[in-house]
Amino acid sequence: MYLSNDANKKKYELFFKRIIIICFLFLILPKTMVLLWGILSSMPGDMKTFYNSNSNDLLVSNYGACNKLGFGYLDEIVRSIPEADVFPVVRYGDWYKSPEVLFNDGRIIIDERILVGINLDERDIREVKITDAVLSSIDETQSISTWLFHTDFDYDLLTGFSFQLCEESTLDEEKYSVTLYDSDKNYEEMGQWIFTFRNSENGFGAVHLDEPIKKFSFSRGVTDFILELGNINPDNSIKNICRVEVLGVKVDISDYTVFHTGGNKKICFAAVKNSFYEEIQNDELTEWQDYLRDVSNVDFSE
Repeated sequence: MYLSNDANKKKYELFFKRIIIICFLFLILPKTMVLLWGILSSMPGDMKTFYNSNSNDLLVSNYGACNKLGFGYLDEIVRSIPEADVFPVVRYGDWYKSPEVLFNDGRIIIDERILVGINLDERDIREVKITDAVLSSIDETQSISTWLFHTDFDYDLLTGFSFQLCEESTLDEEKYSVTLYDSDKNYEEMGQWIFTFRNSENGFGAVHLDEPIKKFSFSRGVTDFILELGNINPDNSIKNICRVEVLGVKVDISDYTVFHTGGNKKICFAAVKNSFYEEIQNDELTEWQDYLRDVSNVDFSE
């Protein structure tokens, strides 16, 4: 009995499918065996490490000592804080990471009296250039230019601006009004200033705010701030400014005194708010005095 053409076609299709599957298995089998052998060979060591580790060891392994979320350093600082529901403000080099969720002892009050820094660089606690503003538009009739900038990471302070002149000015001094808005969503004014600076040889003029803007930029992502510059010198063009740098401090410790430091290439620190430290001493809060004495590795008693 002869098979029909359709039957022959199906027979050959099934044959080739089987050949393809066999070839595929032949190709992946060696890699699968190597991967499986790697997993099986590492299991005794992994199980031994797991067996000999306590929960804190595993948390440090997963969430870092003076890196990642900094669990190891935080555990050293937080566990013995006298008030059982207090957790310090924690600052990282980028953004807040909610490290309090790693502690299951009921510390749910984020308290600004204690500040902890995790995995920071020295420059993170100094004034630096945050970013360059980008020119968005120019209104010739009003002599106003609009600039946009965003910060990417969290910054505690906006401290000032640096301007660069594009062309030589006939004036010895340049005077500008500077207005900062939160965003183009609401145009909420954050501050307005009048700056006067002398023309220098390199065309730069840095200005600092008398009062820095605190808690300047948190959890904004790429939302732009808006900066409006108005030239208020008679007969002088706003086009004179071609570059604007934004200055600020990522982690502000000016109101704190550091009582503990750690880390190697990166910085971890714990600090107490100055006003609270005075309260501890004046009101004889002995539990806090004991805490600072026991935990501190920095001489801050002056």
